[in-house]
Amino acid sequence: MGLFVTNEEVVSDSLWVLSYISDTDNDDWLERVAQGDVLHVLCQALLSDNMSLYVPAVKALGSILTSNDPMVIDRCLWSSFLENLAILL
Repeated sequence: MGLFVTNEEVVSDSLWVLSYISDTDNDDWLERVAQGDVLHVLCQALLSDNMSLYVPAVKALGSILTSNDPMVIDRCLWSSFLENLAILL
C-alpha cells in the first residue's frame, strides 16, 4: 500500500486518495478509512514539514472526525491525533 513506503510522493498521493474517500457522509466508508495503521500514518503526517503530506492528512482526519460513529471518533482520538494536533498549535 502506498502509505507504507518511504517515497514521499507516493505517500502524498495515497493521503490525497484517503482524503477524497473520507469526504463522505457514509459512516461505513469512514470506518473503513479509520482502520488499522492508516490512522497512525495520518496522525504522523500531521507532524511533517512537507505540506504535500500535512494538508491531505488534515483534510482526511477532519472528514473522519465528522463520523456519527463514536468508535471511529474514539479510534482517531486514541491514535495520537490530539497529541499531534497540540504540537501544531
